[in-house]
Amino acid sequence: MAILFQPGDGTGSNQVPNDLSVPNHYQSYIHKIVPRPKKDIYREVFFPLLSVRKDTVHPYLNSISELTIQHNRLVQLCQQGVDCKSFVRMLHEERRAEPRITVTVGNYHGNRFGDPHSCYALPTHFGTYQIPAFLTIKSNDDPLIELLNGKVHHPIFWEEKHLNQSSAYHER
Repeated sequence: MAILFQPGDGTGSNQVPNDLSVPNHYQSYIHKIVPRPKKDIYREVFFPLLSVRKDTVHPYLNSISELTIQHNRLVQLCQQGVDCKSFVRMLHEERRAEPRITVTVGNYHGNRFGDPHSCYALPTHFGTYQIPAFLTIKSNDDPLIELLNGKVHHPIFWEEKHLNQSSAYHER
């Protein structure tokens, strides 16, 4: 499934739990970004297709925040695509991004991540439309697992405890 994100768009629920603590910078977008459960999903894969700014197409360039809930608080889990600074720099310099397929829901060192989650295009990317695709895999015996083996990476996690940022992890 491909999705067009305008600045400030999100894939979340509009149902805001009463006990959810939301940082101020997300308040005005809360009804677009509340993470949704992914219980029936074994793995979900993110493909950065392109971004469009003014009349220029930027192949494989996306910068989408993945949000989750930890201890009743809305937090950013990771960045799908490239980090925000690189995204802005690549847009302005018209540099080509390398395609990097990443996981939005899966397991890392035996721990499930991305359940629940929502994806969110920062409103600071004014005038830039981002188009990624998402592939949902329902079980570990799906033939797509073998096809994607070695081609799928974990995203850049925001918290050091989630991932050593200097290493690239390949799905097995």
